[in-house]
Amino acid sequence: MRPLEGGPVTGPTFESNEEARAPAEARDRLIRKASSEGMSLQGRLSHLAEALLTPEERMARAEQACVALREGNGYDPSVNEHAALAIELDLRVDAATAR
Repeated sequence: MRPLEGGPVTGPTFESNEEARAPAEARDRLIRKASSEGMSLQGRLSHLAEALLTPEERMARAEQACVALREGNGYDPSVNEHAALAIELDLRVDAATAR
């Protein structure tokens, strides 16, 4: 996702005592990964949740980075420049992950 794009994310919400269901293959993969790291599945899921950012958190970090760049060295790309850079970044990521 590009840093300046975003919007509300909707989907299922879970109460603290409600189970989240996942395909057995995904669950088993997470269990193997957790075990290889000496963690429980619950611990691995907690670790994963800490590492993932919500769209709102990504937007906040992107804004903080823009402020730091603007204040630090005057870098302040226009909306069009930002869009071109986002496209270039997407192409580079796609090329790197295709290898």
